[in-house]
Amino acid sequence: MKKLRKVKKHWVAVSIGIVTSALLVNNVAANEVGGDTSEMLQPTTVTSSTIEKTNEDGNTLNSAENGNNPSSVTEQSTTPSSNVSDSASTVTETPTKPAEPADSKQIGRSGFRSVSASTSAKKNKSQPKESIPTEPAEPIEPALKPEVKADEDAIKAKAIPEIPKENQSKKIRDAITEDVRTVVSKPTVEGIEYDVHYDHKNKWYYVNATDFGLNVADNQDDTLAVNKALKAANEIVMADPDGTQHTGVAVKLSGIVNVARDKGEIDHYKILTYGSGVPMPIQKGRIDGVQDLSHVTKEEYENLRVDSDGLVRYVSSNGENLTGIALPIYRKSESGSFNQIKIGSEHSNVTGLFGDGPGTTVLKTNLVQLGNPWDSNENDTDNRDHAVLLVENQNGFLVKDLSVSIQNLKEAFGEQHDGFYVKGMPYYGKVDGVLINDSDNVTVENVEASGANKAGIRFGSSYNSVSNISLPGWGRPRSVSNLIAGKAPGYTFSSLNLGENNKVLNSNTHNNRVAGVQFSYQTNILIEGTTTSENGHKLNGSTGYGFASEAGSYNNGIVFRNNTSTYNYRKGLDIHDGDRILIENNISYGDRLLGISVYNRNFKMENVVIRNNVVTQDKTNRLVRDDLKVDGKFTHGHDYLQYEAIHLQTNEKSQDLSADGAVGYFEISNNRIQDLDSSGRTATNQDYNTNAILVRMQEPYLNYVLNIKNNQITGHSANDLIKMINSSNDNIRGTATLSDTSKFANGLGYGSGSINISNNKVELEELYGDPNKDLSAITIAESTSNFNVADKTIRANQDKFRGSVVFQNNDIKVKKTFMSTRPGIIGKQKTMPIISITTNAEGVLFKDNNLDFGEITQSLAKNAATQTPLISLNGNNGTLVQPGLGFGINTTRTPSNLPNTLSRTQPLAFIGNDIKISNISYANNVDLPIRVLEANHLVRYTENNTFTSESEITASTTDTKTDPLGNAIYKPATERLTPNKEKNSTQFNMGVSRFSKSSPSLINSSEETVPYETIYVNDKTIAAGTSIEKTPGVAGTKTVNTYATGVDNSAYEKSSGTDILNYGLRYFYATTNIREATDNDRIPGLLRADYTTTDGKIMTATKTYSYTDTKNQTQTTEMAYRYENLPIGLKNDTQYTFTDENVTTAPQNRIVHVGTRTSKAIGAFDQFDVDFETEYVNDDTILVGDSVIKTPGVKGIRTVSYREIRDNDTNDLISREQVSDSITTKPIKQIVLVGTKPLTRTAQRTEKQDIDFDIVKVPSDKLFVGEEEIQTPGVKGTRTIVHEDTIDNRNNTVISSRVISDEQTEPVKQIILVGTKPLTVTAQRTEKQDIDFDIVKVPSDKLFVGEEEIQTPGVKGTRTIVHEDTIDNRNNTVISSRVISDEQTEPVKQIVLVGTKQLTVTTQRTEKQDIDFDIVKVPSDKLFVGEEEIQTPGIKGTRTIVHEDTIDNRNNTVISSRVISDEQTEPVKQIVLVGTKPLTVTTQRTEKQDIDFDIVKVPSDKLFVGEEEIQTPGIKGTRTIVHEDTIDNRNNTVISSRVISDEQTEPVKQIVLVGTKPLTRTVQRTIELSIPYGIQSIYDDKLPSGTQMIVAPGKSGLRTIIIEEVFDDKGQIISSNILSSTVTITPTDEIVRIGTAATTATTPNNTDQLSQDSQQNHANTEQSTVDNTKVLPNTGTENNHSAAVTGALALFAALGLTLFKRKEEDND
Repeated sequence: MKKLRKVKKHWVAVSIGIVTSALLVNNVAANEVGGDTSEMLQPTTVTSSTIEKTNEDGNTLNSAENGNNPSSVTEQSTTPSSNVSDSASTVTETPTKPAEPADSKQIGRSGFRSVSASTSAKKNKSQPKESIPTEPAEPIEPALKPEVKADEDAIKAKAIPEIPKENQSKKIRDAITEDVRTVVSKPTVEGIEYDVHYDHKNKWYYVNATDFGLNVADNQDDTLAVNKALKAANEIVMADPDGTQHTGVAVKLSGIVNVARDKGEIDHYKILTYGSGVPMPIQKGRIDGVQDLSHVTKEEYENLRVDSDGLVRYVSSNGENLTGIALPIYRKSESGSFNQIKIGSEHSNVTGLFGDGPGTTVLKTNLVQLGNPWDSNENDTDNRDHAVLLVENQNGFLVKDLSVSIQNLKEAFGEQHDGFYVKGMPYYGKVDGVLINDSDNVTVENVEASGANKAGIRFGSSYNSVSNISLPGWGRPRSVSNLIAGKAPGYTFSSLNLGENNKVLNSNTHNNRVAGVQFSYQTNILIEGTTTSENGHKLNGSTGYGFASEAGSYNNGIVFRNNTSTYNYRKGLDIHDGDRILIENNISYGDRLLGISVYNRNFKMENVVIRNNVVTQDKTNRLVRDDLKVDGKFTHGHDYLQYEAIHLQTNEKSQDLSADGAVGYFEISNNRIQDLDSSGRTATNQDYNTNAILVRMQEPYLNYVLNIKNNQITGHSANDLIKMINSSNDNIRGTATLSDTSKFANGLGYGSGSINISNNKVELEELYGDPNKDLSAITIAESTSNFNVADKTIRANQDKFRGSVVFQNNDIKVKKTFMSTRPGIIGKQKTMPIISITTNAEGVLFKDNNLDFGEITQSLAKNAATQTPLISLNGNNGTLVQPGLGFGINTTRTPSNLPNTLSRTQPLAFIGNDIKISNISYANNVDLPIRVLEANHLVRYTENNTFTSESEITASTTDTKTDPLGNAIYKPATERLTPNKEKNSTQFNMGVSRFSKSSPSLINSSEETVPYETIYVNDKTIAAGTSIEKTPGVAGTKTVNTYATGVDNSAYEKSSGTDILNYGLRYFYATTNIREATDNDRIPGLLRADYTTTDGKIMTATKTYSYTDTKNQTQTTEMAYRYENLPIGLKNDTQYTFTDENVTTAPQNRIVHVGTRTSKAIGAFDQFDVDFETEYVNDDTILVGDSVIKTPGVKGIRTVSYREIRDNDTNDLISREQVSDSITTKPIKQIVLVGTKPLTRTAQRTEKQDIDFDIVKVPSDKLFVGEEEIQTPGVKGTRTIVHEDTIDNRNNTVISSRVISDEQTEPVKQIILVGTKPLTVTAQRTEKQDIDFDIVKVPSDKLFVGEEEIQTPGVKGTRTIVHEDTIDNRNNTVISSRVISDEQTEPVKQIVLVGTKQLTVTTQRTEKQDIDFDIVKVPSDKLFVGEEEIQTPGIKGTRTIVHEDTIDNRNNTVISSRVISDEQTEPVKQIVLVGTKPLTVTTQRTEKQDIDFDIVKVPSDKLFVGEEEIQTPGIKGTRTIVHEDTIDNRNNTVISSRVISDEQTEPVKQIVLVGTKPLTRTVQRTIELSIPYGIQSIYDDKLPSGTQMIVAPGKSGLRTIIIEEVFDDKGQIISSNILSSTVTITPTDEIVRIGTAATTATTPNNTDQLSQDSQQNHANTEQSTVDNTKVLPNTGTENNHSAAVTGALALFAALGLTLFKRKEEDND
């Protein structure tokens, strides 16, 4: 319950209630660029009504209340409910202002400031409304007031941004220079040679990417080459002449620059909702066979029934069968590429990326999209990796003179899904052509971008994304904007990162899915000279923008200038969020839904100028079916059904973004809107709607100037010409469904600004209005009541006045005007005025308008109750105060019925208007009196208005008095008349009111210029962006008479009995404190006053409103209406002027053809070989005259590029220009080694020849008979000849040789001994034999035991035998032997002493012995036979033996020993590998040897002497020897070899013919031969048989024969040949008639005989001719060869005879 307390005699509101929001999920969310901006931080209630729609309580806009019916409780409402919105406020907080004292005066605003209290039946928690501006507030200058005309220029100047075209960064300014810099350093790039170039066009330095491997032809990928070029360009240092250094240059691209993006593969599918809202994942739905609708496997998908549009049916959680989208989600294939060209922070010194121009330099890629689609519900998708060209974190950069072309999947891979259009998902795409991210001072110039499924060119900020921010308790925030709005800790307006001074110049964006150019978070962005066309998709109306800012993003300072927008499938030039906006000199032609559209959602928009644009509708570009509906039918009132040329709307999501006291400026001026046409119907038989200008002002606190002036509107038909909706509800937290009553008790803002609609010209065939939506063709509507604060009886009404409405000097001409809802139109069936104004402005000025409505039809007007005036002007009537309605009033008396308390305050000046019609008709041809003007709740000031009807009409008669407001009082009687400029007629409610009764005075008469009009003709033969003046304009002249008339309230009051200051309610209140409103001079003479009670207090009415809000919670609001500072009329004697004009010379229209032909640039390339250079290098190893190519030359490629401009629709060639002619592949120089080595050389050659020695034989008795022996070997002598050879270096052959020395060594004779020695000899041989002696032993004690000593040595005896041997001398062997003597000598005995002395002693001795190890041999095939290898080494054992020795005393030697102990350690066996691999192998080897052939020379008389000719070529024989080699396996060498076969093929002898034919000479002779003529026989039955008659004698011909004779050198003829035989005279046949007439005697076969005779005669003749042949002179010597010639002639004669016979046979 809100409690009221009295504080210093004024009421204040103490709010103790809170409205708790409930979340309403709405699947029909409005979705503009950037998607839905629904609140993610706090739940809100959402509705979906607009001002054009019927209000929920059934009341309609501009339905005037009947002030004379006190029981009426149905109030009018012009409060618009905004489009569907669940957006959050995106503003910062400022403290709420305290309530002002009750008696405070509001200078500049009139009306009572209300206070209120609201009560919640369920809650008891106070929550005051917070006023939170969108950004740091600019200082408000109180001196600047929209109501003061003198302040307008200053307000306008602040509104218009000034953005230069030049790039404003220091980096780019430094980069642009004359060609005076030198390279200080440049990085080395491995394997690449490159130079730094200067571009004279752009005046900057650059490196050419072709030097880094860029292939200008269409290929696979060029990103590596471009990245190398960028890296190098970033590090290059250059210096000015003064030494100032600059780091970084630009990079130039050429030809087709391929950015490889291979087709991805489907990872899975998602099932999403399908409909007019944002597609959402289906959480609880089901499809048989699918486990998870958010992750459908490919196998599950195969079993789904998916239609050709990608739609599938599913069952919702409540069992409803619905349609969903089966969306494929792609991933990168393992071997695939997904590249881009990126200029990032690592390239901060690179100045630009440029090419040879659109079409000739093309960044080309495929439309591949990976992962989830763009999330239009949150509008926070980071898609940087999908941009083809990404420029990021730059301050100063230029992208120039190139194209970005993206091929969709159908074009690139033949896919069914093209990646561009996905039914039900207009914001599917993530691929931008060019993305400028978080950068400043980036200029995109002369760039063509097409094929992107998001934007062709886009500026944005990933910094402002909050995708990865997690704030406890905040859920998932959507953007930095939302965090600022929700006061997230650490987030303020300064948290935003804004791009500055970015630009798009002279570019061309077409056929992109979402927009041509799109931007967000920008300050001072300029788009100029750019064409944008056919963006979007023909089947969908949700996207397709020429230029657009993204919803929910802050943008300040936007200029669209000199651009052309054509046939975009949603809007042409569009702003979703921004301020300080200038849209001028643009062309919009054929854009489907809106030509120019400007509104804001999350940030304030207070300054917009739209001027000098040409906007043309093309009715053929209509959306015929809603692709977001299964049945294709549009929702009633959907914006897809309408066309609006210019749309301006503030605070689209009703979030109260402007601060209290803010001042704005809005202008729509000098625009030409043409070819409007409302005709046609959709595929589902729904009507289209066409509007010219719509303005909706929805900021409750913003004061503003609105100028709609000097616009021309033409075409066939339109519904609305100008709609100005001032819906100023003060909204709670961004909803239009509840009104904030903490600041304004009635929940309504200040209302109108200073509105000026002037000098507009309209020419139409038909005008309809929107009566089904409570809208007139020209509408100015204010929020004068609030249906959200209303009890069962009455609404809370507007209680404030502000601003002005000026409607003047407009010229409207329509041939047919339909004021009623047309048949078939969905909506209300009613009739509306043509012009309707309902306002809370302090005054209305309706002046000097020419209004020709033509033939008018009110098809639903059956009687006076359903009839509507042509013009309806309405003020703010205030609330109806009655005690029965719950009102209290502080007057001394309580009235039973206090009329609408504000209905007699606002002045209306209706002056100098000319209104004309052709005729008017009503329903069923009823005859009703015309109603021209109706003014309600306004104090009328009317003068000098005329009415004309070209046909007779019915009019009411009137009383002499008017009602208190000045309206005519009609009588029942009517009359028929044809008014012609009927002036000030009360019959048409245009009588003079509250002006002086004196005639207006002429104050000025002048001759003035009549400016010509410019007619813009859209011409598709002219390029977009250009125009041609076809006919110059010529100004006319006119006489202008200016009249003045003065305000006179008293004169009217006396005649009418009505007191403007009291209205007869003096018993209740008085009008006091009257003062002139000097701070609102737009309504000259405006007066303000207060209503005071009889006790001197400000009159106050109070009421408590009880109602149920949209959350079904009971609320109460106490209203207190204070009637102070109210407009009450115009000051007496205020001078108002009007003019009468007479055109003396009509102006001649200027006709300008405006180009609308959109085009695309296509590169064409011709390539030519570039010859390489050849460098010659001397080489002394190569012969003179010879050369060798050391390095082969490779031709380069010269590429001539042409830019073909083709029509974007027809592909017709428009122009072709050469763009560049450059060497794209440098030729490689050919290096040729040139020989300097001489052709010949001399060399010495030594030839050695042996001289055989002589042999001398000498007898020798040392040799056996028959034996010989060389005693002295023979030695050959040597002859040494030294030659000096001259050698041909070309073939290393000896050309000539000479002997320079010839010496010899004499041979040594060989001496041979010849044996004389006999073969056998005899010799004696003596043989001696020993005879052993005897031994005698004698004992001796001088010797040890065992010792013996010879005392007397024994001597052997001897036997001597003499033999005689016969010996073989050859081998010295005994052949035979005999004994010739045998004698002997006796032996002597030997005496031996034997010892008896003891010999030994005993002792012990230890002996150690090694025990050899055993050797075990193991066969091994790894070793050769005979090889061994120790595998395990053996270890010896040890044997320890203790001996007992017996020692010989004689010499201390051991005599004997015995073992007394014997121990041992066992040995370890040694393992030895024994080779088994054979040492040798055998193999066969075939040897082939050539056998030279013999050469046999055969004489030949067919060859001349000295000539030879091979008759039979010799063929060498072949000897084939097969060897069997024994090979040593150890070293693979042959040990032995044997021949196992030896075969041969015999050679073929070479037969050489050797010429014996002597040398000859040749002589030609010419012989002429007579050719006998033939006989043609004609059988004549008139001649007697057997007779003949020569009719024509025959003539012989002549044959010329040329023969060739060959003579030898002795004059002898060798041969004779015929060279030619030519008939030089053709013989003429003899014609003979032969009789066939019967005679008594017949001669059989006489004809045959004749023929034979003739032939014989011819033969004789030929022979005779031959005999008499004339032989031409011969220069050769014949030497009596007449016989040979005679023989030849005979041969020729025979030949000639044969030819003639053949000819005769042919003739027969």
